[in-house]
Amino acid sequence: MNFRNNPFFILFRQPVSPLTHDAEPLRALLYCANKGIPMCYASYPLMGATGPATLAGSFALSNAEFLSGLVISQLKKPGAPMIYNGGSGPMDMRASTTPYNAPESFLGEMTGKAMAEFYGMPNYSYGGLTDAKLFDEQAGTEAALSLYQATLAGSTLIHDVGYMDSGMTASWELILLGDEIIGHLKRLMEGIDLSDEHLALELVEKVGPGGHFLMEDHTLEHYRDVWYPKAINREEYSVWAGKGAKPLREVLREKVHWILKNHHPEQLPEDVEEKIETILKRAGKEVKE
Repeated sequence: MNFRNNPFFILFRQPVSPLTHDAEPLRALLYCANKGIPMCYASYPLMGATGPATLAGSFALSNAEFLSGLVISQLKKPGAPMIYNGGSGPMDMRASTTPYNAPESFLGEMTGKAMAEFYGMPNYSYGGLTDAKLFDEQAGTEAALSLYQATLAGSTLIHDVGYMDSGMTASWELILLGDEIIGHLKRLMEGIDLSDEHLALELVEKVGPGGHFLMEDHTLEHYRDVWYPKAINREEYSVWAGKGAKPLREVLREKVHWILKNHHPEQLPEDVEEKIETILKRAGKEVKE
């Protein structure tokens, strides 16, 4: 009952476009419905390959594939938790690849969010990922753009932070950069507090023309309201150069090494590990049956 009220994991599976439910994702769909495990049944046809070459046509196909999965899950167990995912993006006909960061892909994800709201469902999207092969300028640009679009769309669940090479590999440095971008975007989405305390009109009148606010109690109380990055550098050039003139990729690489060396996650109690192992063994038997 606690898990159903506050689930701490979901399962991600995909139908095969066009209009096919393979045995493995279908079996997972039915299992999750029966056990009350939230399921993201993510349809994503490729424009011109596994879907029509137009974005509208491929999205219509994607929506139909998701809805068919939704119907199957509800027939198995009414009220089974499902997360909407409908989207589509192009197949790059020059490279024969599936770009995550094409503008058409972003439009497909945003349309998916709109459809989720239409159906009254939570949705899934992606962000913080890149089609680049190295942690370079392309990686940073695409990670930021993808997180920005998913955040502004108001997506319920945003995943894939750190993915590279169109989802074929991942980067620890990009995960840390994604964390930095996410912190920036969270502050952006908080907006502006327009309360009397934050407008501070009486303080402005008190300080008056030509004054400054550095010694005011109000500054001491609120300067931490500003978002401060953990890796992005805001120092002036001479200070940055005096500290070694490290580019961001080097700063993040050093932080990755520090985390791997110094972070030691708390060990689960033995009885908890035993219970998890028992659950996994029982689940494995049920799937085989």
